[in-house]
Amino acid sequence: MQKTEFKIVPIGKILKDSSVNCIEIFIEYKEALLELENYSHLHVYWWAHEFDNPEQRTVLVTDIPYSKEDTKAGIFACRSPERPNLIMDSICKIRGINAQKGKIFIEYIDAFPGTPIIDIKPYIPCVDRLKKAKVPKWFPIQWGEWLPDKGIS
Repeated sequence: MQKTEFKIVPIGKILKDSSVNCIEIFIEYKEALLELENYSHLHVYWWAHEFDNPEQRTVLVTDIPYSKEDTKAGIFACRSPERPNLIMDSICKIRGINAQKGKIFIEYIDAFPGTPIIDIKPYIPCVDRLKKAKVPKWFPIQWGEWLPDKGIS
């Protein structure tokens, strides 16, 4: 297969301060928020822009910071922001939406203020969860079976 380049455009950005976590959707995409308020959670796809340099895009094996042991893994086996394409995802609880201002207020996201948002999709339980998922032995069991409402900090 021939290599093809893709163009990804940001649709918004992360706004954060001490009391608010928010996704600001750019004005030209606000209409796409229609009916989103009827969901409780969403997938947020974001660009790890602070790792956007040639060196970090070539990292293929990395240390696992949350491992109980000194573990290395391939970047396709972890959620490291060091990867060929800097696409990250978070599942976020929706706290409220101001569609007129293009703002989605969320509980938590593990992205920095100003992080570019490249897409959002609703979380749909029958599609987005599995009964018997397997994780490696080095994965931290203290995280539990379910993501806490406020995310992992």
